[in-house]
Amino acid sequence: MTIKRNLGTLAAALLAGACTVGPNYHARNLPVPASFVEAQAKLPGGNVDPARWWTAFGDPQLDTLVERALKGSPDMAIAASRVRQARLSEVAARGVGKPTIDATANATHIELSKNSGISSIAQLFSGGSSGGGGSNSGGVALPGSGITTYALGFDASWELDIFGGGRRQVEGAVARTNAAVWNQRDAAVTLAAEVAQAYFSLRLDQAQIAIVTD
Repeated sequence: MTIKRNLGTLAAALLAGACTVGPNYHARNLPVPASFVEAQAKLPGGNVDPARWWTAFGDPQLDTLVERALKGSPDMAIAASRVRQARLSEVAARGVGKPTIDATANATHIELSKNSGISSIAQLFSGGSSGGGGSNSGGVALPGSGITTYALGFDASWELDIFGGGRRQVEGAVARTNAAVWNQRDAAVTLAAEVAQAYFSLRLDQAQIAIVTD
């Protein structure tokens, strides 16, 4: 009987593993050419951080304009908020399947009247003493005093991720967070490029005006 139960447990585990929600994700290998037709532009600054590529031109005014645009752009603020939202969703997804604890506590206070008819019985339990205030350690209070009781408890529960639905939710949340981060970077690159292009067009017009004036 023990062997049959073990085989049954193993079969159930294998069946649950085979019924995992959704297929495993595999990133596509996109072919990238070894070289491009266009000549690769070389920035004058040499080794420059790609995230701040405009600093390679050594133009303080261009740096100021790009930084102001990145800080004050509504599109960048929206992209940043979406990244924060995606990260909060990822935290919530990681909590699936983990224990949930509920705690309860209460206190009850009973005040006995001085005219209570059980004074003689209370005196027997209290060792013959009379009067007094507060709670009685023996659980019996004298007339005119009170007794306080306390209760504390907690309950824990969790859901087993047998079919892998929780794991798929976590994987999806992580992917959405990465997508939000890359969308934020894309928005920053696009905005910086637009500012730089407008700035270079202005400088070109100024140079042409200077030539015509001369």
